[in-house]
Amino acid sequence: MSPADSPPGGNPFAEPEDDDRTIIMRRDAISALSARQHVAPVEQAGERDIDFAALPQAGENPVVACAGSLLTLMARLRNAISVPDAGALRERTAAEIEQYGAALREARLPLETIRLAHYAMCASLDDVVQCTPWGSHGPWADLSLTSAYHRDVKGGERFFVILRKLLESPNAYIDVLELLYLSMSLGMRGEYRLMPRGPAELEKVREETYAAILRVRGASAADLSPHWTGVGEPYRALRFEMPIWLAALLGVGLLGIAYALALLAAGTASDSLLAGVSGLPPHVMPGIARPAPVTPVPEGPHRETLRARLQAALQPDIRDGNLIVAGTERVPVIRLQAQGMFDVGAATILPRYVAVLRRVGDAIGRSEGHTDVVGYTDSQPIRTLAFPSNYALSLARARAAAAVIEPYVGAERITASGQGAQSPVGDNATEAGRRANRRVEIAVDEGAPP
Repeated sequence: MSPADSPPGGNPFAEPEDDDRTIIMRRDAISALSARQHVAPVEQAGERDIDFAALPQAGENPVVACAGSLLTLMARLRNAISVPDAGALRERTAAEIEQYGAALREARLPLETIRLAHYAMCASLDDVVQCTPWGSHGPWADLSLTSAYHRDVKGGERFFVILRKLLESPNAYIDVLELLYLSMSLGMRGEYRLMPRGPAELEKVREETYAAILRVRGASAADLSPHWTGVGEPYRALRFEMPIWLAALLGVGLLGIAYALALLAAGTASDSLLAGVSGLPPHVMPGIARPAPVTPVPEGPHRETLRARLQAALQPDIRDGNLIVAGTERVPVIRLQAQGMFDVGAATILPRYVAVLRRVGDAIGRSEGHTDVVGYTDSQPIRTLAFPSNYALSLARARAAAAVIEPYVGAERITASGQGAQSPVGDNATEAGRRANRRVEIAVDEGAPP
């Protein structure tokens, strides 16, 4: 509807019965009506508390969709204790109301629908605002939206009069009915606000309105996605599929565990076997005892024995307690205690004893004959992956000592072996005896062939 088509007085929303009543309006109110076309745009209003442009517009109902920002504003004003400038807010709301009317006309809706929707929106905003602490007096109370645009001062009553009429023919005004229902849900109370049972009666009216809307619109779709399309694949039961790399990793792990268990079992068996073999009689090969022929010894210069030479060469280490020289004159045995030579359960020679073994190797290298390095342990079993048995530990310690001595005597003149807990020199029932049994012995046989 253009201004040229407006009824007398320039109000496009004048009611049909307005010609039958006289309304006395204040001069400032008339001035405000004549100046409403010059209200500043929403974005230039200067208020920072409510931004009309940011309020949502949504919905398939054009009457409700165009009123989206006004409905949101109503919900916010309902709980507003105060506003920075009630006058500026009222002018901005009036400008938004005019934009609402223009939007309805642009949607080419029936004039009666436009008039009813516009009136309902004005009455709802007036009712919500006038029930706030700041809206019951001031610019909004002096000039309400219904009095400004519809020349009516009983919006709270007439709202429900219109509602009852629309409920008589809900199909014709279903869009307006939805707007009225939303207005009641957002705070419009009108004539029910001061009734003794007002809230309960208003709820009955609201439920009646909802039932009428439901009869016209029908129930909303229950599906969240009514147009979904399923995957056209047959059902297949879930089954576990193991990647090849994971299967290989598990296989290697199982093999490693099996190898470790087998190694520990073999170590236990080797200790038992070694103990059994050492206890079998006889301990030497049987033979016939015959007296050896006496060979006259030619007289000559006296020769110092190998044992004496080793004792003289290793005297500083003997004095420091690093080793002892035992055995016979012909086959001396150099005995080193493992307690200071190795860490517990290890076969790596400690740096201090590397120097001792080098001096032993230098002393042995000055003689001729074969050198046999033998490792021993106590009777307490050891079960590790590196050394699954006492025999394995004793052999590893003998080889470590032989590796230090070998450069001095030559690889062809030295051997290494392990005896585990065999041939103890102390009582394994005591700590001192077990400490004596953990040893490395180096036997030198000057008369033995290489």
